[in-house]
Amino acid sequence: MPRPRNVYRGKGKYGWIITLAVTLLVVALLAVIWLFYYLQRFIVYDKDTLHLELPGERSVLVDAGPAPEGPAVTFTPVAVEIVVDPVDYSDLETLAGEDLSTIHARFLGFDELTQTRIDGLAAGMGDFDALVLELKGSAGMLRYQSALPIAASYGVNGTLSLADATEKLKEQEVYLVARISALADTTLSTRYGPIAMKNSNGSGVFVQNGVGWLDPYSDVVRAYLKDLMTELKQLGFDEILFTGLALPDSPLLDYSGSMTGKPDVVSAISSLSVWLRTQADEIGIRISAQAATAPLLQMQSATVGQDLELWFKVFDRVAFECSPDDQAAALTALRNVRGEQDSRLLPIAITGIPGLNNWAIKSS
Repeated sequence: MPRPRNVYRGKGKYGWIITLAVTLLVVALLAVIWLFYYLQRFIVYDKDTLHLELPGERSVLVDAGPAPEGPAVTFTPVAVEIVVDPVDYSDLETLAGEDLSTIHARFLGFDELTQTRIDGLAAGMGDFDALVLELKGSAGMLRYQSALPIAASYGVNGTLSLADATEKLKEQEVYLVARISALADTTLSTRYGPIAMKNSNGSGVFVQNGVGWLDPYSDVVRAYLKDLMTELKQLGFDEILFTGLALPDSPLLDYSGSMTGKPDVVSAISSLSVWLRTQADEIGIRISAQAATAPLLQMQSATVGQDLELWFKVFDRVAFECSPDDQAAALTALRNVRGEQDSRLLPIAITGIPGLNNWAIKSS
């Protein structure tokens, strides 16, 4: 019987090629995944489309209808320069404050809003006929589940479900006010740099005292604010109360786009305020604004950009937060603008203020 032969096989000549190919495939896959999430920071949402706007670029997107047949046409991004001219608002006429009803509201801040609490309020409001809910603070996060694409893309969406609760509240004829921060928005400004106020030295997004700010002249910012108003109107809200409608007056602050001349913060906030009034009339919702502390005492503050004389022409109400110690000074200053005790003032305090028709009581 023949003896078995030992067979020796040499190492494969092509094993290293397979290893290299697998390694390159894994590296390429990781690069694609990284690039996918990185480029999400630069997605710009328009009314019906989205596109990329890379740092240093300002692109113009035109909806030209259905794509024509034939070879594709490539559009080259072009630089856009914003022309800023001084505007005189002295003759401005609006319907702000017309047929305005009084409200006796309960105010719930961002951190106080839970699903259990909002559902509980839907079961009964007691002596209150209105509800003020802070749905977006200066951090930029939304407290509720928004359907807006920008909210999901930049991780600012909330978890609170409002539809059922607001429907029950409207059945009780409760007046609903949503408080949202307009320009003070740390999260979105840092995650979406092209729409944020920037440092004048070009080093990046401007942040003051831990707060980042959105550019009031950015088309994307304005579209976002309008979309929020529209969505909240559809959820049953009667009024939007803007807070954070201001800008720091700092030599280190600059706008995100190229401009023919750098406007002062009062001009910037006034321009956005008038634009918001126009959009609110189109949507069919009331809008109010919350004054910062400084303008309560001097009516026009270069430090934050709020011109309250204009605000009473533009917004249905002017709200302010005050402690018992500063109520008298705040009311005197605000009444001086109107020349009388005004039902369009909305104090947000821990107790009601005697002599005023409106109030929003902070939850204890």
